[in-house]
Amino acid sequence: MTAVELDSSALKSSVAFTGRLACMTRAEAFEVVRQHGGMPSQTVTKHTKLLIVGELGWPLLDDGRPSNKLSLATAYGIPVASERRFLEWIGKAVPDCVHKTYSTDQLAALSKLSSDMIHEFAQFGLLDERGGRFGFRDLASARQIARLLGDGVRLTEIIRAVSQIRKWLPEVGLANVRLPTTALKSNSLEDGPTKTVSSCSRSMHLSAVPTICLNRRNRLRRLEIVPKPSASTAF
Repeated sequence: MTAVELDSSALKSSVAFTGRLACMTRAEAFEVVRQHGGMPSQTVTKHTKLLIVGELGWPLLDDGRPSNKLSLATAYGIPVASERRFLEWIGKAVPDCVHKTYSTDQLAALSKLSSDMIHEFAQFGLLDERGGRFGFRDLASARQIARLLGDGVRLTEIIRAVSQIRKWLPEVGLANVRLPTTALKSNSLEDGPTKTVSSCSRSMHLSAVPTICLNRRNRLRRLEIVPKPSASTAF
């Protein structure tokens, strides 16, 4: 997607939302758009002018793919912005809870994952570790990933989807991750255009689709066998 310079005037148009918002309900967000002269939309069409992505976890479907709205926005060339940017435009402060950070052990306990899994997910680019700490979004993401794995979604599919989302919305995470790679073919609109990358390269840009090469398959298989959490987080 071509980068577009946006400001608060973008809200004076047809605006859609995808993913779970961390700082308000969807109904409240729709009302904010109306107050700014825009028209909130339940769907994404060629007439949509802006898509806002919620920060409570990743905008993923139950099968681990990026949300349909995000995929359509990318296909139609519709600008995409994060919930944090949306809050800046409307002059609303980010709540203190969003600034809270967690240690690896805290995140593991709250998400019902092991500390080793948390470290692995950070390495795969699914969580954003900074100085040994994780943020509010990482807690929601860890719980979401645990639920998807518990429902039988393969970790490689989740990694691929998150890589696509970060490419479409760079402000949600790091520009690069260190991941082993191999060739992978996409076959649907949500998957985007086919990407081919060299096998087991040491680092890659997120515009390429990451999978796991031979020397990490055992760890990947171990991570994909995760007990289903007792309290799932719907997304």
